[in-house]
Amino acid sequence: MIDLDYKIIRIRAAELKQRTTILLAEASPRQDVLQMIGNSLPNNEVPSDTPVVLLWIGKELFTYDNIIAERVTKEEFNFIIDVAITKQDEPIHANVVTVPVVQVLLGQLASGSYQIIVTEKEVNKKHSSPVSTAVYKFSFLVK
Repeated sequence: MIDLDYKIIRIRAAELKQRTTILLAEASPRQDVLQMIGNSLPNNEVPSDTPVVLLWIGKELFTYDNIIAERVTKEEFNFIIDVAITKQDEPIHANVVTVPVVQVLLGQLASGSYQIIVTEKEVNKKHSSPVSTAVYKFSFLVK
C-alpha cells in the first residue's frame, strides 16, 4: 500500500459545470482544477507517458460543513479514497455553497487496467456514527 499526495479544493457550486463524480485529467501546473475538469481524459484512452491526476467531485456542502480524506492510497492497480464529511446542524446565517474536489496526483502509470474506489461517509456533528455511506467506482485503461 502506497500513500498518495492529494489536496482538497472547495469550488463555489455556481462555478462548476461538470457534475461527473470521478474524472482523470493531465497533471499540468498551468491548469487550475476547473480547467482540469473541463479537459478530462476519456477512461479508455489514458496515455502511459502522461502524468495524470484523479479528480473526485463531491456533493454540495454548506459553509460550516467539513470534509477530510481519511485514506488516499494505491494498492497494485487500485486507487482507494475514503472521505468523511461532517454536516452541521446549527442554523447558518451567511452561507456559501461549495463543491469539494479531492485532487490526487497519480503521476505516470504503467499500461494496464485500473480501478478507483471512493467511499464517502457522511457524519452528523452531534452523532459519531455515519448517517450515510456511498461508494463510487471508476475503471480506466492506460495504453
